[in-house]
Amino acid sequence: MTDIFEIFSQFSYFGVFLILIGANAVPILMPPTWIILSSFYVFDPSLDPILLSIVGATGATIGRFILKKSAVFLENL
Repeated sequence: MTDIFEIFSQFSYFGVFLILIGANAVPILMPPTWIILSSFYVFDPSLDPILLSIVGATGATIGRFILKKSAVFLENL
């Protein structure tokens, strides 16, 4: 699991954004957004907590929107 954080931490905030979109768009049990955000902050304390929370909230919202749209699409099949 730490390998994933190391790979995506190279992308800084964009990596956090991508991870949260993926974690919230998947319709299976995933860790909560705050655990993912706090894990990134533990691995890289130089990240700004305010900006990290804004990026995290945006990524989580987009991921949930993708999940909603895909559920509606799959329902109509």
